[in-house]
Amino acid sequence: MSVLRIAVCDDDSDIRETLCSYLERISLSAGLELSVTCFDSGENLLKEDHTAFDLLIMDIQMPGNDGLAAARTIRASNEQLTIIFLTNYIQYALEGYEVQAYRFLLKPPDYEKFSAVVGKALTELKSRREAILTIRTKTKISRIPVEHILYVETYKGHVMVHTDTETIESFSSMKETEEVLNSYLFCPWF
Repeated sequence: MSVLRIAVCDDDSDIRETLCSYLERISLSAGLELSVTCFDSGENLLKEDHTAFDLLIMDIQMPGNDGLAAARTIRASNEQLTIIFLTNYIQYALEGYEVQAYRFLLKPPDYEKFSAVVGKALTELKSRREAILTIRTKTKISRIPVEHILYVETYKGHVMVHTDTETIESFSSMKETEEVLNSYLFCPWF
């Protein structure tokens, strides 16, 4: 299992420290290898390569570029990122769904609620990484990590699986392929 990369973005240093200690506890108890990077503003987060993160835990209300504005920018280039918002005001929840927020946590989060929500997100991320599509090609059986699949299409009667590095012609049916990908909650964004 490779490292899961987490960004924590909150303008309150005490909250950042608390979240980092919670993540360390989760890492130890679940046996997950986590890499946590902290940011004190949406602007500083946007200066980094936000496509490198698997999970973003972000405050909604911050001076300058607030969490929702930063999430909109990030979502435009990173559709796979799981976003958990922290907020003092639940009325922001509706706006958060515009950027496909995974969950919302009220501030300050206690460890039990935080670990339940983040633990579930990390479990889903881990299983997504372990998801494999097995297909028949002309000469062999290929195993493709689902996380590398960009999209699947039919072309001249064959299923074409497009990954981030190659296109593979499959002799499996589109129905079989769809059933497997749907079981992994595969959903390409266009």
